[in-house]
Order: sequence, then structure tokens, then C-alpha cells
Amino acid sequence: MTDEQKVHVSIQEVKDVIVGVNELSVYLISLFQDGIQAGDFVSMWDKMQTDAEFKALLMKAYDGVPEIKKELQDLDVAEAVELVSLQASFIPKFLDALKKE
Repeated sequence: MTDEQKVHVSIQEVKDVIVGVNELSVYLISLFQDGIQAGDFVSMWDKMQTDAEFKALLMKAYDGVPEIKKELQDLDVAEAVELVSLQASFIPKFLDALKKE
């Protein structure tokens, strides 16, 4: 594996965590928008059990968490811009989640 491939894999782990945390955040914003209800926790559990794509995102993010500190220490400017851009891409999703009634 070349150094470029190692960096790509490393940055991908950080991106997976960012995506997983953001997708979970968007879901929680829409779920708790009307306040926290007892049924919300049942809905959250059901989503994790029935939505394979959502569960895979969360598991991928969870698996990458231990590597984040090491990877963030080695970021270059291009990787930092890539991560900021990825985070910024979630702003419309957050706004949509807040708008839903």
C-alpha cells in the first residue's frame, strides 16, 4: 500500500465518523423536534433494528472512532478542506430536519 493509499484510507475513516454522527444528529433532530417523548426511544430502537443502511452508517462510524485522533494529527490542508466541505454538506439536512413538523 502506498503512502497516498494509506492517507486515503485514514481520511476515509474520519469521513465515515463525520457522516455517521451527522446522519444520527439529523435523525435525532427530527425525532425530538416536538420534545422528547417516551415513544421516541422505541422509534429510535426500531430504526436501528429495521434500517440496515442507517445501522451500517452508525457501525462504520463507531468502528472508526479510535482512529480519529491519530488521523486528525496527520491532516494536511487539502484533507482539512475536504472534511470541512463534508461537514458543510450536512447543513441543508439539518435545516430540513428542523423545518419538519
